[in-house]
Order: sequence, then structure tokens, then C-alpha cells
Amino acid sequence: MTWAWKSTKLQVPIKQCLSFMEDKCFHNALATLKEFGVDWSDIAICKRKDSSDKKMDAVFFHKDRFELLVDARGFTPNNIKCKMTPTFIEILGHRVEEPLNGSKSMSLARKYQLPQAVKPEEGNCCFSTEGILLVTAPWRS
Repeated sequence: MTWAWKSTKLQVPIKQCLSFMEDKCFHNALATLKEFGVDWSDIAICKRKDSSDKKMDAVFFHKDRFELLVDARGFTPNNIKCKMTPTFIEILGHRVEEPLNGSKSMSLARKYQLPQAVKPEEGNCCFSTEGILLVTAPWRS
């Protein structure tokens, strides 16, 4: 069973976009956040000093689609892979820096099980200049 699931993963390309607050790619997500009373208006200036001020991921389920927002600051679209099946989303990121005095490695791993089947072939990933990853896909009818 696991083998079949892994063999049917579809890698969704990640599109580099403009600012989270300005790019039209994020328009629906911003409306959803406003509807649910989530204030991400400071996303462009929020600096992560430690894990205590890190914004958490957000998942929203609509009648026609789901929206997933992932805080991926510190990564670029080239460092991240998004794979989707009809019932799962997997996001993996890895980055290595090699300064003069050693190396620094960052990893990101998220896996979400969806409450109903989506159309992975219609999945969409947008990555803002601030490092916010938006993943969406419509539900199967």
C-alpha cells in the first residue's frame, strides 16, 4: 500500500511570486485569512529571531478547494519540493550553508492528510518574497 502511494505522487512546481500582501497569487488566501480573523498583515516585516515568534502553518478547507500556508522563510523555491496525491500533501525543504567556520543545515518537512480527494494535477504552489508558501488544489467532484 505504501509503495503504491509513493509511486503516484505528483510533484507540483513552485512558482516564485511577489510580496505576500501584493501578489495576485495570494489574493484568495488573504481574503480567507481576513474571513477567519487571522492577522498576517505584518508578514513582510516579521523577522524570526527564535521559534517563539514564528508564525504557524494554516490550513483552510473551502467548498471547492483547500488552501495551505506554510512559513518557509529561509528557503527558496529551489530548496523546496511539494508532492501531492489525491489524499496527501508532502512538503520537503533542505538548505545547506557553508560559511568559513563550518556548515549550517536547515530542513523543512510537512505532511498533511486531506479530508477528501483533490485533483493533484490542478495543484498550485506560490512562494512569496517573504518565504510564505501557498499550496492549493480543487476537490474532486
